[in-house]
Amino acid sequence: MLTVEAILNRVRAAIHDEQKTGYSDATLTSYINDGIRFLRRTVFAINPLLLTDVDVSGTLAAGESRIAAGVRLSHVSAVRVGGRLLTQMN
Repeated sequence: MLTVEAILNRVRAAIHDEQKTGYSDATLTSYINDGIRFLRRTVFAINPLLLTDVDVSGTLAAGESRIAAGVRLSHVSAVRVGGRLLTQMN
């Protein structure tokens, strides 16, 4: 995986700003993060399964309402109990 510094160096080379006179690191990082968010929203709108990295499952004890995923989740696509899909309630 690339570091933020490596990504900034690649961007600066592409925009011919190796001397850091045109854009600050904070500005470029903000643009990069905006691009990542846009890409995730676009991919998710087309096919959310492309962003699925891990399946999390567990058993809830009586009276419990949470399962610790152990990973960072960006979206929950389905919740099933005994194989039956639960619908979302507001």
